[in-house]
Amino acid sequence: MSELKEKICERIFALGSQSDGLVITEQSLAEYLGISRTPVREVLRDLEQEDLIERKQKKGIKLKQPDLKKIIEIYDARTALEGFSARLAAEQINEEDVKELVRINALYLSGVAKEDSDTYIPASTRFHTKIIQISGNGIILATIERFALLNRVFYFRLPERKRSPGNKNPFSHEMIIDSLSRRDPDRSEDIMRNHIQWGKRRVMELMLNTSIGGFAQEIKKE
Repeated sequence: MSELKEKICERIFALGSQSDGLVITEQSLAEYLGISRTPVREVLRDLEQEDLIERKQKKGIKLKQPDLKKIIEIYDARTALEGFSARLAAEQINEEDVKELVRINALYLSGVAKEDSDTYIPASTRFHTKIIQISGNGIILATIERFALLNRVFYFRLPERKRSPGNKNPFSHEMIIDSLSRRDPDRSEDIMRNHIQWGKRRVMELMLNTSIGGFAQEIKKE
């Protein structure tokens, strides 16, 4: 269902970006995806309940942009949930899991090098999702998948030039992989929390056009 949600959001965004006044409907989405209207209707209902879309008579379906307050709340919730997941994952991880995280991160880095947001954004999501899967907590996984979709919608609305990860996160994926492979729960949780908080500051920078400044130094002092 989450994959279908993302496809529908992408299609709504693509059509909504056109200037020909095209009205996006449940029927047109179903025809584009080659599926019946029933699953499309179910997804649209969920997206509306999650405040990701709005539907107006004669104006069709549009994506809603998450505001700054909601983005901050999402990142703070992710910090708590994914930090705990990293702690659990450090106790559960095996060599195959480490290899998979390395593979996903290589894809992410390749996308960043090419400035290809269609590669590095999904790869980053898969990296974080994999760690939660390793932790074995299904409730956290379901919650984070919803957050990931909200984050994806946020990036849909950014100009391509602003989708770059910007300054390299000092609490990198490589550091997370290293702490997990060492089976160090405390360090894994700490790095993951700082990694996500840095990401929050990066998003605030994009939305407010302010500088992320010495955030890495601020975290290290805390």
